[in-house]
Amino acid sequence: MEKARTIFIYLAIMAVILGIIGIVVIEKSLSGKVVIEQNIYGMSEIQKHSNAEACWIFSGNKVYDITSFLQIYGDEILRQGCGEGVSLNIFDENIQKILQNYEIGNLK
Repeated sequence: MEKARTIFIYLAIMAVILGIIGIVVIEKSLSGKVVIEQNIYGMSEIQKHSNAEACWIFSGNKVYDITSFLQIYGDEILRQGCGEGVSLNIFDENIQKILQNYEIGNLK
């Protein structure tokens, strides 16, 4: 019983932390499964991040903050796409997989 209480408290604390920093909202669905819901961004918000110091892009309905990616890899094609939509299909599979780590939400 004590172990279950400890796990519950830990999960509650993590849920509060995640909610505070706004990365994800955790909801419990009717089926009892935990669902992670990402932030939703409109074009006006994405366009505010249109330079190398704050670079967001979208592809399909996914939004990516690639600021740190550009600092590491310096990809000029992606840099030109800051604040806009880009086609990730032009990049090789490895880059596409790496970019998944930079996903921050969905396009409105």
